[in-house]
Amino acid sequence: MGDWKLIYAHAEQRLELYNLAEDISESHDVTEANPDRVLALARRLGQWCRRYDVQMSIDSSSGDPVPYPDVVAERLFPPTVP
Repeated sequence: MGDWKLIYAHAEQRLELYNLAEDISESHDVTEANPDRVLALARRLGQWCRRYDVQMSIDSSSGDPVPYPDVVAERLFPPTVP
């Protein structure tokens, strides 16, 4: 979306966010500074994965499929209750 790029390293269940307008070389992961943007992009990617029935890798330690990116993002940045 725009100048932002979200990377989901599904094997490690890690998210990385880059602002390509300011960091074309993707040297500075700005995930922690932009939780709302990470959540929005991860939700969009998760919806796309579900819509097209994307088959996720299997976690070798649990034997379960790796979660979709929105699930991982919500673990990192749980919704706050006012």
